[in-house]
Amino acid sequence: MKYYKSFILLGMFALSFASCNTDDLERNIDELTTRVEDMEKQVQALNDNMNVIRVLLDGNKTIQSYTYDEATGAYTLVLSDGQTMTLTQGNDDNITYPQVTVGDNGNWFVDGVDTGQRAKAQDGTPVTVTPQFQIVTEGTDKVWQVSYDEGATWDYVTDETGAHVKATGTVSGTNPIEAVKVENGCLSVTVDGTEYTIPIVEGLVCQIVEPENVENDTWYVAKGGDGTDLTVNVNLESGDIVRAVAPADWTVTVPDYSALTGEQALTLSVRAPETPSECVLSVEVTRGVHTAASEIKVHTTTDSYYADFMAGLDVQAGNVKINKYMFDGEEIHVLSSDQSITEPGGVYFIRSGVNVSYDNTGDNAATLVLIGDNPTDKPELKVNRQLRVAETSGNEGKGLFFCYNLKIDATEVYNTGTSPSLSYLLAQNGNTAFKNAVFGNCEIELSTTRQPLTYISSSNRSYENFVLENCKIKYPEGKTDERFIISVGSSTATYGTLTFRNNVFYCATDGNLISNFKLFNGSSATINKLVLQNNTFVNTGSATTSYVYASTVQDAQVSNNLFFADNGSINNYYIVFRTTNAILGSLCQDNVGYRSDATSQGWRMFYQSGGVSCGWDGAEDIEQISANPFDGGTFDPANGVFIPGDAYADYGSTMR
Repeated sequence: MKYYKSFILLGMFALSFASCNTDDLERNIDELTTRVEDMEKQVQALNDNMNVIRVLLDGNKTIQSYTYDEATGAYTLVLSDGQTMTLTQGNDDNITYPQVTVGDNGNWFVDGVDTGQRAKAQDGTPVTVTPQFQIVTEGTDKVWQVSYDEGATWDYVTDETGAHVKATGTVSGTNPIEAVKVENGCLSVTVDGTEYTIPIVEGLVCQIVEPENVENDTWYVAKGGDGTDLTVNVNLESGDIVRAVAPADWTVTVPDYSALTGEQALTLSVRAPETPSECVLSVEVTRGVHTAASEIKVHTTTDSYYADFMAGLDVQAGNVKINKYMFDGEEIHVLSSDQSITEPGGVYFIRSGVNVSYDNTGDNAATLVLIGDNPTDKPELKVNRQLRVAETSGNEGKGLFFCYNLKIDATEVYNTGTSPSLSYLLAQNGNTAFKNAVFGNCEIELSTTRQPLTYISSSNRSYENFVLENCKIKYPEGKTDERFIISVGSSTATYGTLTFRNNVFYCATDGNLISNFKLFNGSSATINKLVLQNNTFVNTGSATTSYVYASTVQDAQVSNNLFFADNGSINNYYIVFRTTNAILGSLCQDNVGYRSDATSQGWRMFYQSGGVSCGWDGAEDIEQISANPFDGGTFDPANGVFIPGDAYADYGSTMR
């Protein structure tokens, strides 16, 4: 099977909205409804076709059965690994759609821009990313967005000039799927003038059944031992060959199947090496000249992040991955006894049970990595002096702060100088947008004073990528006043992507409420993209200036958050967003809020002035709930454990 180099995506009906008189209102509403329905169908068809294109690029599947709908021109395909896909052919003369190509480097390019996402397998590693598209409203325009994580987050599709690609307007390109036919035992698909084929082999099945211990599309297997079972569904005929393909240090045993025919569930034994390793395990069934394969990414169970790191594996938090190859020539520090870190930067792994303090009073760090080694036992890091970072000369665009799997005591952090005073935890002191600042899988107790987690007053400074993920943020007992995460004063800087995902923010004082909590405080600043997903907020109220107070938020993606307050009484709404300019968001849904105070005005997603919201069309407000979401679950402020009952299990943090 050949790889094709480029194609233009299936498009959309162009939308044009004309004025109408009241006599025509009902008819035009019907027409508009039809157009919206058509738009949704076209977007779905686009994404369905992307999945089929993914199969063409992989080249390791066959079709075990198919049906064809003459009315819609759509083929429904059942692949050898059990996936069901839809392929739609045909053109629409009123379509505007982004151009997508596969670059010489094997990455997806969308409108001439390298996405950094692989479109082709590399070194035996299959591609798991299939771009998915949607259309959102931007002012009076409809524009494209693309997701590379199955719709969890979305980015605007931009052309080479950085402009957002419109879904309406001047028609460009044609549907690349020009023809589909079945002949000679194959489904033939003509794409951009070239014909590609997928074999149709009735009943040829090779499907790995997802095992337990799968996380982020990776199966975690204990090191060594007697092996772990993996079930593979097959449909055997006499003469079929079943084999497993894996690196030499992984042992995969296929059971004897010589006497078996028909539908079977084979149990393979997978034995991982004794040392950290990851690979792609492939199971293949060959029938004659045709082979169908099913793959799964496997990784030895992590019991030491340092061991994984030194084996060349990634340690990841949010969208930031680090590995040893990034620090070639640098010393990697392993702290096995109680001690103090006095150097500004470096890479540190802290062993379980070790107490470490951070006491640097010198220079800023372009790279500072602090990782608790044992995934099941976070060591404590007592921060006495600010964590100070900056992109120094020669490190522009390379700044890295990565703090992972630690209990951080930031209750008494002092700045530097001859007369140090209590200050905030993370200082960004370089006159750039610092590349990556990440807190992942940490428990952080913040200042006893009104200090934010990080503060930047200069308009020359910001963060290009700030991640707070899988963290518990505790505000000390007895402290119920103003508390911020990121505070930038009157700065007019532009911040890149701010991600708050799967965290718990809570007031530890029983019977009290943080009266003015903010994720971002900067009424003159701009945020290009803010992701707020699956967070739990416990007794963190907002002033009228809201959780996110900014001049402009270019894109917001907000979903599955749980807002809770059963302490205190403020006769105002608790608000999430307040911006000077309307937010150009793309996702706001499935958020719930609970307040127990009798004078409550509830929770509100967007600030309103004169009845005008700063939100966007289609954004859902917070659903007000009257039942305590933790009834039937766990509510334990003393230990920072907040588990919703079954009725609200899909909301808030999944940390337990």
